[in-house]
Amino acid sequence: MLPRMMRIWQSFRSIPLWVQVWISVFLFPVNAASLALTHWDTGFWAACAFAVVGISNIAMLLIQSGLSRLMALPHVVAWLPLQAYLLQRLVGHGHEDLGSSESTYTMILFSINAVSLGFDLLDSWKWLRGARDVRRPPSH
Repeated sequence: MLPRMMRIWQSFRSIPLWVQVWISVFLFPVNAASLALTHWDTGFWAACAFAVVGISNIAMLLIQSGLSRLMALPHVVAWLPLQAYLLQRLVGHGHEDLGSSESTYTMILFSINAVSLGFDLLDSWKWLRGARDVRRPPSH
């Protein structure tokens, strides 16, 4: 298992640094925070989407021993409905019932996932069109 984990880590490290930072500093922490916020409706549904994405992507990482564009598909499947829900929470009927903390988290989550979905839609399209390579570190 250790060699596989090293290949996954090396695969992650082979993606551009700005993507590593985006995932590590923004995308993962903001979505993972939902697990501690399930007492809010926003947190509950975000945690459900996070679980779908996490379980799917962990399985893909283990099977492929690295990152590929296929990992974008669960984001699209889970986050498009989540984004619609978050938007409704922010501007739809009853949005005035959101507390300021939940409202802030909802806006941050919506923004972070909207940016990520742009990349995920492009990567999903590329994967569906045949770009199925698994990221590997460059050979020395």
